[in-house]
Amino acid sequence: ENKNCRSSDKSVVSICFATECASYNGNHPIRYCLQCHNNRHNHRRGEDHIVHTCLKKAWDMDPEMQNYLVEAIVNLLKEARSTTPEIPKDMTDIQTKAALLNALTPNTTNLSVEERQLMGRFGVWLLVGLCAPNENTPPEVLGRLLSMLFHWFHVTAYSFDDQAECTLEKLKTDYVCGWLNEICKSHFTILVSCLLPHPADYARVGGHWDMLVSRTSHLKNGLNRIFCLVPYEVITTEIWDYVMPHWLEAVAKDVPEKELPELKMLLSFYVQAVIPSAS
Repeated sequence: ENKNCRSSDKSVVSICFATECASYNGNHPIRYCLQCHNNRHNHRRGEDHIVHTCLKKAWDMDPEMQNYLVEAIVNLLKEARSTTPEIPKDMTDIQTKAALLNALTPNTTNLSVEERQLMGRFGVWLLVGLCAPNENTPPEVLGRLLSMLFHWFHVTAYSFDDQAECTLEKLKTDYVCGWLNEICKSHFTILVSCLLPHPADYARVGGHWDMLVSRTSHLKNGLNRIFCLVPYEVITTEIWDYVMPHWLEAVAKDVPEKELPELKMLLSFYVQAVIPSAS
């Protein structure tokens, strides 16, 4: 909005609310490109102006701001869930009553399913737009974000109407999958660590990790997270070969014998979907 702007790139990078700058725009806050912003705000003038700027990439932020961004993304992705409470069947009577009581307690910020889905999508936009990892990205931060994103894929696997499904599927295929494929190439170890049955503490976020459930339920939900990624070709042959031995070992060690048929049926269904020739 600077009438004297001579920059070839007129993308907006800041909005200045200071009286001095606003006077150039009819006493309204003025938008600047990078060149104009640097001309108006430097060590000679404009240092005390109140300016709203674009968010930096996550890894260029100071640690405090980076933590705020990561937790904001995690909490936005957590919002993408149905208003129907999830109550696993292996909860005790006390846990079940507590879950129902929490679900029935009046909430002054009660949001519709559509609003929750929108918040989840906003979290995805922030994640993909600001958190492309580099060689200096802390593994625990990237792992937490990836694990939460995989949870988002899980809870949005079954949309509530055709329009929402179309929007979510387009977001996944056009926006998220390419980002995940790049991470698979550059940070393979961190990505697969989030898909293991017993991941690091930083990857235990969202869904079943936020509830007190049995080991069997943890395994079932973890497997469902993986299988919800299969249609998008995120789970490559290399990833499958790496993680599945860990899952089979966990099923053999952690699942009581009486609950094995349930896991066997789940595994058989998905293995046949992934490998049609499997018997």
